[in-house]
Amino acid sequence: MKRYVIDGSFLTKRVTGMQRFAREVVRVLDRDRTACERLSILVPVSAVITDPPENIPVIRYGKLRGRLWQQLDLPRYLKKTGATGVYPENTMSVFYPHGIMVLHDIALRARPDLFRGSVRGILYILWRRLLYRRIAHSDMPILTVSEFSGNEIMKYYGVAPDRIRVLCNGWQHMDRVVADETLLPRRFPALCEKPYLFTLGSASRHKNTAFILRAAQTNPGLTFVIGGTAPAASSAPVPGNVLFTGYLQDTEIRTLMAHCTAFLFPSLYEGFGIPPLEAAAAGAPRLILSDIPVLREVFGDFAQYIDPAGDGSELSQLLAGSETISAGLPFTAPRTDFGPLLARYSWERAAQGLLDALK
Repeated sequence: MKRYVIDGSFLTKRVTGMQRFAREVVRVLDRDRTACERLSILVPVSAVITDPPENIPVIRYGKLRGRLWQQLDLPRYLKKTGATGVYPENTMSVFYPHGIMVLHDIALRARPDLFRGSVRGILYILWRRLLYRRIAHSDMPILTVSEFSGNEIMKYYGVAPDRIRVLCNGWQHMDRVVADETLLPRRFPALCEKPYLFTLGSASRHKNTAFILRAAQTNPGLTFVIGGTAPAASSAPVPGNVLFTGYLQDTEIRTLMAHCTAFLFPSLYEGFGIPPLEAAAAGAPRLILSDIPVLREVFGDFAQYIDPAGDGSELSQLLAGSETISAGLPFTAPRTDFGPLLARYSWERAAQGLLDALK
């Protein structure tokens, strides 16, 4: 029986989109007896891992860490054992382009302008482009998370369509997260009295926090809550109607999603866009998303759309009952029924797609 070894780097990192995909797909596979007989997960000897699977064996091998471990120790183990590698996080060994690759997006090739700014950033772009080229010129099956990302891979690297399979993300991990109803009165009492738009931000330029700062100036009657750290003092000034929460736990994210007026997602580039799907599952009444092709593909008519390069002047028109919002009164517009949207996506389907690729 052919054996497959999953690059277990995701078990050592803080959970973002790619790590979420890897963890949830492995969680499903961990319940499949046949999959457990064929799979193992490889991590460095010194790795500190969180939430390991119960049934899929976790093997420790190699004294290196981080990228050096991925580039040298991981392929050494694969050659030694004759196993096939499975790479769930957009990266693999440039020296050993064999196995099954999950390529979530190629943002560093399609939109390098969103990542430049330092010598280190430029070197990282060049490194990633070399890696993507090696993958494209191999015979590896490529799994990705949307038709948009598949088309981008074909467009920029000429990969044949029959090498690409789409495994969409899921949202069911939100069912394991319990909202903390004491959060608002305890940490953010002002949000108990006024409606707010919530988003998850980061220092990454493609997440487009700059849009929210512009929109806050254009819409002084709206409150914008950003899960993440405020920009450096040298950046654009933060308007008074913007609240940066700092790092949030999953329970806090779910709570803020459930009680917001709308979940706002002005990203400039995504491979899929998990946060709006999480917001829909958490009980956000509506989604206001960047008008980019991938979000139109994933969310369709279940969301409203804004120009991510604009100043957010359309927000007050998109929000029903905007006159009550500007007056600081409770939000009363009807909630969107996200049931049909959520029915389209699941981690079980993604895991089954990976199993089909292994076969």
